[in-house]
Amino acid sequence: MRAPGAMLLSLLAAPALAATPACPPQLAVRQQALNLPDGARAFDISDRHPLISIQFSDGAPDERYWLAPSRQTRRGAFLTNIWEFTASDRPIWLSCGYAGTSIVVSFPLPASLRRCEVPFDTGFSPPVADRFTCQ
Repeated sequence: MRAPGAMLLSLLAAPALAATPACPPQLAVRQQALNLPDGARAFDISDRHPLISIQFSDGAPDERYWLAPSRQTRRGAFLTNIWEFTASDRPIWLSCGYAGTSIVVSFPLPASLRRCEVPFDTGFSPPVADRFTCQ
């Protein structure tokens, strides 16, 4: 079993290209339960949440315009989603999702990036993505 939150890899691009943002491999969050029944107590049992998903959106993620992959490849237990981007006046955003929380960390991608690949480990349910490459 892979260690959740493995270090992310960024494909080195030509010097003219801007650096690709990186998802933090884990995230510390402070969660609070609301409207508990009388006599109930809530506990946060995890202080670290590992990276488990990577998505891309056309515009900021709160607009919820998620992009489907352009294509997929399979190698063993890994299913790799490939996104190919065309020039646009709207930025493509990278969104990093974490286990056990609804918090998402997002970054606009450099406009010069044209392709990103995300391998998903299908040995987990749901499949886990904790790294990506872009160029």
